[in-house]
Amino acid sequence: MGHLLSYSLEVSLVSLLLYSVYRWLLSNENQPALNRAVLLSIYAVALLLPALPHFSYWFSSGPGDIEFGTPEIAGVAHNGGETAGESVSWLVGGSILLWLAGMLILMIQTVAVWFGIRRIVRSAECIRSGFPRVLITPDDTVSPFSCGHTMVMSAEDYRLNGDVIMMHESCHIARRHWIDLILSRIFIIFNWYNPAAWMMSDSLRDIHEYQADMAVLSGGVGVREYQMLLIKKAVGKSFPALANSLNHSKLKNRITMMLKTKSSKGRRMRALALAPAAVVALAVVNLPFVANALSSIDAAALFAGNKVNENPAASEIYSQQSVSVESVSNSVSESGSDEVLTMCEEMPEFEGGLEALYKWLGENIEYPADAPKGYGKTRVVLRFVVKSDGTIGDVEVLRGSMACFDKAAIKVVKSMPAWKPGKVSGKPVNVQYTLPVNFKEQ
Repeated sequence: MGHLLSYSLEVSLVSLLLYSVYRWLLSNENQPALNRAVLLSIYAVALLLPALPHFSYWFSSGPGDIEFGTPEIAGVAHNGGETAGESVSWLVGGSILLWLAGMLILMIQTVAVWFGIRRIVRSAECIRSGFPRVLITPDDTVSPFSCGHTMVMSAEDYRLNGDVIMMHESCHIARRHWIDLILSRIFIIFNWYNPAAWMMSDSLRDIHEYQADMAVLSGGVGVREYQMLLIKKAVGKSFPALANSLNHSKLKNRITMMLKTKSSKGRRMRALALAPAAVVALAVVNLPFVANALSSIDAAALFAGNKVNENPAASEIYSQQSVSVESVSNSVSESGSDEVLTMCEEMPEFEGGLEALYKWLGENIEYPADAPKGYGKTRVVLRFVVKSDGTIGDVEVLRGSMACFDKAAIKVVKSMPAWKPGKVSGKPVNVQYTLPVNFKEQ
């Protein structure tokens, strides 16, 4: 679950930076088709970039062109048994639960809106089937709206302004704006804490209305007549989350856009600014303090144990549970020397310490010859056991990359010299260890 929250945070960072550039350079331009394409591209880039195997490591560096890290092991208990690791674990676990609760609330709200739309559609009379379908509702408080291939309006609206409203809603249906609304709603549910998610959804719906307004005006309807209709329909029941509504968006912005001259081709080139913005987003995600925070969340689990044989989920990189000296000692004495711990009083150490491990890995790791040219950087996270005699065993891939990188990482770890074993009460024990290894193409 921590992995999903970490991914969500990366998506939020990328979307926030890209949308900021859009808001600064493009949002006020009279080019709705281009702006819609740009916003949809931001959704795609924000969702896809963090999913790339080596996304978080393009800007990383380290001695010998590799980077490694040790697991965040909770320290020996103190002050009534609570440790710093335990506090961090509760904080991250609470964040995960809060994130899940927010998603659940929004999903319930979305389902409620959908049922509200269904209720109106079922009570309405179909006056035209086919594409698009036109329904007339007896509820005069409902503002005209469209959802999917169906448009709905009250009997009074149909009688007074039916032709204009149908032109407006037909544009929404023909351009499949409802797909955009579903995408933006899913994005909001997944990133509800991200202000950019909400603002992108609003901007996308604004663009939908700009396009529908232009379709109406190009159909021969007078500007003043149409603007008066919008003002009259400014109040009414609508469903902005899942449907395009005639009364959506700020009237001032829509009226201003109707009167604004279409943006020149030169000003459309501003959209190219999103390319360097994406690079900046990559750099921000890989700032040390950001990357470390994301790694800690990525490693989190709502439930964790202190033994390898409890079969923790593959997505859990580190155990977040802290134990006291007495409990570890009792566990070792009761279970025997074959037990594998995820933490102990004295953690295993490479001979010479971390600096020596950096040096040894830098001298012995090999970038796979069969890796695709230009692949750049990637990371493989391994888990292994430092046995009581210091040898390495049970090497496995927790989070892999391409098969060639996985094999190279396993090979170098298996070839490591003996470590200083972990100890509990001075007695050597088997200890689980996690080692992220970064590869960088020369």
